[in-house]
Amino acid sequence: MEIYCGIVYILFMKMETKISFWVKVSVSIAFTIVLLSLIKVGVDYLTFRYYLTRKEKIELEYLKKITYYNLLKNQVNFYRDVTNISDYIKRNNFYHDEINNYELALAIVQESYKKKLDPYLIVAIMDVESDFRPDGVSIKGAKGLMQIKDDTAKYIAVKENMNVSTNKINDLLINVKLGISYYSYLLKKFDGNHKYTLIAYNLGVNKVYSLMTSKIDLPKSYYYKVKNRYNYITKLYQKVPLNI
Repeated sequence: MEIYCGIVYILFMKMETKISFWVKVSVSIAFTIVLLSLIKVGVDYLTFRYYLTRKEKIELEYLKKITYYNLLKNQVNFYRDVTNISDYIKRNNFYHDEINNYELALAIVQESYKKKLDPYLIVAIMDVESDFRPDGVSIKGAKGLMQIKDDTAKYIAVKENMNVSTNKINDLLINVKLGISYYSYLLKKFDGNHKYTLIAYNLGVNKVYSLMTSKIDLPKSYYYKVKNRYNYITKLYQKVPLNI
């Protein structure tokens, strides 16, 4: 800084114009102040960038830890749900030549998580619908664990881009996927209302709309069966149930 001031002073001293001594000094001081201001701005900027970079690094590390924790938590929840549901299926004497209870539980939990549904509720529906009999067929032609009708299966298969023929509806994993997708579809139609969704799963969506339009009370026996079964299962495995 002293060298700079000296240079500026010498330059002005050598100027041929008749500038007074104090003018030269004033100009030198002005140049020095400008330079100091620029240096201060530069230092402040670098300090700010350092602080910001450090802050960003801390936030990034925090986000990484939170993300890792959530992933780990989700994995723990996932396998705990698979284990619990596998145990419940086994308790109900489920048997199939090709699929064991753990594989079925895995499919239920995977599809439920994809659709953001509670797998324990799906198990309750399955229990009430078919009593875990994979080859069960109702009087109305509903098939499999989730009791899916042919026309419903075709409609959901198109919506989900599934290549499913009617003779494949009894396939366990396909039946589970169709049933869960159908429940998810109904839940969206009824704006997240599980009561109406369950009644529609049992009666059919058009029937429910017809009764609602006619202001006739909806039959609730099926709804209460599933709800009671759901509460029983969640209590058995110490899960907090949804308010359905």
